[in-house]
Amino acid sequence: MDNDFDKVIQKAQTGLYQYSDSDDISALTVCMLFIVILSLVIIGAVTIRYGFHNKYILFILLIVGLFVNYRLKMGAATALNLSKANYKSIDPMDKKTFAIGILEYLSTGIGIKITRIKGVSLFFKLLVPVFMICSYEFCYGFMTTQRLLVSLLIIYPINYFVWTAYFSEEKFEFQLLQDEYDRNYREVVDS
Repeated sequence: MDNDFDKVIQKAQTGLYQYSDSDDISALTVCMLFIVILSLVIIGAVTIRYGFHNKYILFILLIVGLFVNYRLKMGAATALNLSKANYKSIDPMDKKTFAIGILEYLSTGIGIKITRIKGVSLFFKLLVPVFMICSYEFCYGFMTTQRLLVSLLIIYPINYFVWTAYFSEEKFEFQLLQDEYDRNYREVVDS
């Protein structure tokens, strides 16, 4: 039985080293900040060029709302992960308890990555159309309400499917990993 726990612990420790890098953090954060800054710059440019319009307040509120939503979800995922970090204080000779602790920690760590991918994906799904509309208005002047609504009805569905497809593979891989570690957790708990 201890041999089975050793295999699970070894696999989990390998997973910790493999998935604890921060490359995804910096790359996804830069991407998210890029689209936010681009959107704010174009909103500012259109406002300077043509004057204030109420829809820009809505666009800015959308950006603020996305940030609040992102921080709340990331904060909750991080807090859950930190609450599982106490596995390090468990005696490694108590193999079952140690295996349970490290698997919980690893699963919640991968949960942070999934939450981050979902959050950045949401930023792109909602802000790329804002950027496109504001870019059009910067070049050609304000859209009529009818043209704006038609543009939104065309842009948002296409944009949604493009960014869903773009982020789906990475999200799916992490979900498979999380499911595998959760399955290992259940096996250890049941043994």
